[in-house]
Amino acid sequence: MTNWTTILPNPGEIQLVNMRAELTVYAGLLGEAGAFPSIASAATTDIDAAGAAGAGLVEITGTAGISSFGTTAPEGRRKVLLFAGVVTVNHSSSLVLPGAANVTTEAGTLMLVTRTAAGWRVLDVRLPSKMTTATESLRTRALFGFGLSNNLADAANDVDVAAGAARSSDDTTDILLAAPITKRLDAAWAVGTNQGGLDTGSKANSSFYYAHAIRNVGAGVTDVLLSLSEASPTLPAGYTKSRRLRGGLATDASGNIRAFLQLGDEVEYTTNVLDVDVTLSTGSRTAHTIPVPARAMARLKHINGAGGFTYVALTSADEPDAAPSATAAPMPDGSGGAGALNVAFSIKRASASRQVFSRGTSAAFFRLQVQGYRDTAGRDE
Repeated sequence: MTNWTTILPNPGEIQLVNMRAELTVYAGLLGEAGAFPSIASAATTDIDAAGAAGAGLVEITGTAGISSFGTTAPEGRRKVLLFAGVVTVNHSSSLVLPGAANVTTEAGTLMLVTRTAAGWRVLDVRLPSKMTTATESLRTRALFGFGLSNNLADAANDVDVAAGAARSSDDTTDILLAAPITKRLDAAWAVGTNQGGLDTGSKANSSFYYAHAIRNVGAGVTDVLLSLSEASPTLPAGYTKSRRLRGGLATDASGNIRAFLQLGDEVEYTTNVLDVDVTLSTGSRTAHTIPVPARAMARLKHINGAGGFTYVALTSADEPDAAPSATAAPMPDGSGGAGALNVAFSIKRASASRQVFSRGTSAAFFRLQVQGYRDTAGRDE
């Protein structure tokens, strides 16, 4: 089978994808009557009109030619279109097709489209007559979708996981979740949505949990598991394949899941929490475990002061441990003192143990807040 690759419009989320991953997210819906909206073709076929707004998969019926996919959808929206019959889709400046050529569909044609400032762009087309029955696997370390979000009904304990597709960590199996699922951090894992998600033990305070897509190959079932372990979650019986997802769940001092927003690789905390409050070490650096995944690029806000004027070095595990200086390397990442408290912002890679390090030129206080982070879950390695 042909490998379909294309550049998608949101490089922060997906840069180079195999189209199969984009389509397989919706494949589980194809056999469910009424599971996705249907729109009759017309010169202007608004694929984000009432009844189809926000739908990821839209069926196009009828045979009328199409010159526009409408203007309702916001810029950046992507959709997969499933054509029920023969339709001519006409290339134009506001409906850009591959090769600047019109496309005539056939029953079962799949089309991946994205909304642009100028209109719509067709990223890829799959005609059944051009496809084979061969199985096409995702590329090594592929990861699409599977976004995490706070559950609205029980934000303190539950997480929603979007549909997605990923290659297993051992690069042997495609893991597909065709529909969103909700998992509970406050209950032991059980299969299905609105069920427990924890692999072992009970929910802990001030901890960080990873989400893993898991696959029971024999039963053909995909689920999600929550674990303190990044690489070795305790898999339920029958589940032999897994893949860590981007992001994770940080619990506060009361054990509640911290509020966050995730868009692709980017995660932003939406509640303010003081994550570090210590006295600076002057002889060697001090490690601070922060609520981000291992090796994530953390966005940090910090302040130091009191007593004499102080320079602070905030470092990753890969950087050398050295006293900061205003006249030589390493330059300080922040400074402050009594009456001169300066807020600084840094981006540092957390260690495999989720740590960053601080060191000062005097024993002043040091306070740090994690604003968010970027995590690819190994997709780019």
